[in-house]
Amino acid sequence: MPLFYQRGPDGLPREWIKVMKGSIRTICPFFNTNRMVEEYAERMYLPAAIQHALLSAGTTRAPAPSPPGRRASRSGGTRCGW
Repeated sequence: MPLFYQRGPDGLPREWIKVMKGSIRTICPFFNTNRMVEEYAERMYLPAAIQHALLSAGTTRAPAPSPPGRRASRSGGTRCGW
């Protein structure tokens, strides 16, 4: 029987909640809004701003984008309130 359906006297699936909180705690550094905004700015907005500046200056050569996952590895210090 799945943990979600095993309810305690209070009607809550306590073991399911424990598993879900553990999962959130584990993945939070990789799936959080701060990391997503930083990554989006780094991978989309910054290259677009650089390209705009280069095009405005009369050149079309743009720098290579940052390697994928660079921000994710730096976001390990993000705290979760669980």
